[in-house]
Amino acid sequence: MALVVAGGGGGGRRDSNDSRGGGGGGAGGAIYIENPNLLQLSNNPINIVVGLGGSGSTSTSRRGSKGQDSKIETNQFNDIIAEGGGGGGSALTGSDLDGLQRNGGSGGSGGGGTSRTGFGGAGSSGFRGGNGVGNVNDNVTGGGGGGGAGGQGQDPNGATNGGRGGIGLSFNITNGLPAIIEGVGENIFAGGGGGVGGNPGGQGSSEPGGSGIGGNGNNTNSSGINGAGGNGITNTGSGGGAGFSRGGNGSSGIVIIKYNVAKILPVEFLYFRADYSSNKREAILNWATAKEWENSHFEVERSISGIKGFEKVGEVEGMGWTDQVTEYQFIDQQLPLGSHNVLYRLKQVDFSGEFQYSDVVSLRLPGVTFTHGVWRAYPNPTNGTALRIALMDRSQYDAEKLTFRIVHPMYVTEPTTVESEDKMNELLSNLALRVPKGVFVVEIQWGQKVEHIKILKQH
Repeated sequence: MALVVAGGGGGGRRDSNDSRGGGGGGAGGAIYIENPNLLQLSNNPINIVVGLGGSGSTSTSRRGSKGQDSKIETNQFNDIIAEGGGGGGSALTGSDLDGLQRNGGSGGSGGGGTSRTGFGGAGSSGFRGGNGVGNVNDNVTGGGGGGGAGGQGQDPNGATNGGRGGIGLSFNITNGLPAIIEGVGENIFAGGGGGVGGNPGGQGSSEPGGSGIGGNGNNTNSSGINGAGGNGITNTGSGGGAGFSRGGNGSSGIVIIKYNVAKILPVEFLYFRADYSSNKREAILNWATAKEWENSHFEVERSISGIKGFEKVGEVEGMGWTDQVTEYQFIDQQLPLGSHNVLYRLKQVDFSGEFQYSDVVSLRLPGVTFTHGVWRAYPNPTNGTALRIALMDRSQYDAEKLTFRIVHPMYVTEPTTVESEDKMNELLSNLALRVPKGVFVVEIQWGQKVEHIKILKQH
């Protein structure tokens, strides 16, 4: 949704001889688009222009200046433009032979007129300004109030009176937002400026601006007192009030764009699958992303005890930022022994530490066959020096990777995977030196087979 409010028009000036009043400035136009489908903002950059308020008149022969337009420019055909408010009419002192400056200016909302023949200006999206009122010779006149977004400016009740400014409007777009306008509890926009009346030998009435945001009329002409009309409240697009020494300035407008921001997911997964390699007894995980945004890494999690038992088993670095398809792979070589239904999921972590989970995939692990006599340790007993394990039955081994570990009541190593028998023996001879005295077991796993070899360590 969007709210576009233009600058308010400046207020008119009354005659210093006290006989003729001035009209209030009209509020800026207010365009409110609540349906986001009607807003039609594209993915291209937009330009926002906030209109300034028009200046109050400093001359009795010139009405207040019109406020500037506010707009949302989309570089297409659907620019959103709110028209500036019309200026308030001023008292005529003789230089305005056609009397046009007594009329309120047209705009988003019209300015107030200020004579029997001074009409309120028309409003394009708001209301017209109040018409002026004068006696039979038009030598005593009252200025109408400037039009507001929510109502027209009032006509004066007699030539010695001014007219109230038209009321503004509130909009749903500000619901839940703090007060935009300091000192005004409710967010209201586009009130008209108040007019003032003339009264020879006395002081005509001054009327307030609309909704407390339009500039108030000011007819004060006492010595030492500034009789300027009140300015519209900042950023409400309200009209300025008419004044004795000058008209008040219209206030600048405002542009508010409010929309729901959908969280940009750091990763868009295309697929995630798990496959089992029986000859190597490995789980091969493959996944791909369509695009990535601030993607730091993936943590691979595994569970053999249902959805509440996930533990991290690996990590894969992400691409960071990319809109290209990216494929990943992780191989889990440390599968548990026995028959299990293994669950895998990916924990995607972005650079800020926030994370999301992928779907869960499952993999059925077949049971293993426990062998005896395929491998033999020597020397056994041993002191740990030069301990080796030799393959005795080559029909049971097809060059698979070997995963082994040492299990002792006081010492257990992590599983280690190697490519060959020689590499296993190279590592085993170093590990055996650290094993305490007593019986320990070397567990060897290859393919679907497992063998446990008991060894006695002495000394």
